[in-house]
Amino acid sequence: WMQPIANTWRTGHDHADEWSNTASIIEINANLAPYGGPGAWNDADFIMAGGQGCSDFAVGHRCPGQTETEYRTSFSLWVIMASQIIVATEVRNMSDFQRDVLLNKELLAVHQDG
Repeated sequence: WMQPIANTWRTGHDHADEWSNTASIIEINANLAPYGGPGAWNDADFIMAGGQGCSDFAVGHRCPGQTETEYRTSFSLWVIMASQIIVATEVRNMSDFQRDVLLNKELLAVHQDG
C-alpha cells in the first residue's frame, strides 16, 4: 500500500483524550495492521495513557478523559495495529499508572516483533 513511497503514514484523524475518539481511530485502523511491519508503520497518532493536557480542558470536562481500562485497551490495540508508539505525555513526570501502561514488557515485545 504505502510502503513503496513512505515508511510511516497517518491513518486517521487527530487523537483526543476521550474514548469515542479513541474507538473511532481503532475502527479506522482495524484492517490496516497487515500493512505495518519492519520499516513500515501505520500512524494512528499519539497514544494517550492518562491525564494528558488536563489543564487545557474546558471546565466540566472529565480529566483524565478515559478510564484506566480504556487507556490499557487503547495501548494494547495500538500495539496490535502496528502503529508507532508516540507518547502524548511528559515522560519525566509520568504517574505510576502511565509507566505501568507504557512500559508493559509483554506488549512492547509484541510491538517490536512486528
